[in-house]
Amino acid sequence: MNEKYYYLVSSMPTLKFGEKPPMTVDGFLSECERWMGEKEMAVLLSLKGQDPRGTEKYPVISEWVRFDRRIKRSLAEAREAVKKGASYKAGEEVKDILAAETPLEAEKMIERYRWDFMEDKVLHYNFDVNWVILYMMKLKIAERLSRFDKEKGEEAFYKACEVKHEQVIGKDSIS
Repeated sequence: MNEKYYYLVSSMPTLKFGEKPPMTVDGFLSECERWMGEKEMAVLLSLKGQDPRGTEKYPVISEWVRFDRRIKRSLAEAREAVKKGASYKAGEEVKDILAAETPLEAEKMIERYRWDFMEDKVLHYNFDVNWVILYMMKLKIAERLSRFDKEKGEEAFYKACEVKHEQVIGKDSIS
């Protein structure tokens, strides 16, 4: 766990929120295979599939799991309260997410909170496996965001709601 990955870390391109990632998660994992041991690769592969089991010895993963569960729980509680017409005292991030105009905006906000959490954490790690873990998790977010397609999302939304787009916006309103 005290292994340092100077070359790997220094060779990674900068990731920026909302921008297309410079590589895929699979490409990143291929590069990691060149420099990391089996145990560390197993951790990265488990994180690729959103399954952090067996990774408790990595504090950054435990912190991430707690943070992510807190956001999900807060959102679920707030949405349930709104559904029931009850009051709920939500944190600022939850208020912002619930106030989003579209589900796409809400998803981007959630990913932004996750990204910011990792940005804060990465400052504590220099060239070690925790830095690599955080980089991969940010890369996953960047990759996910790059796949968002507003038109396909709207189409799926209306299909899921069993409502034709024209019925919602009206054929006459399109001029």
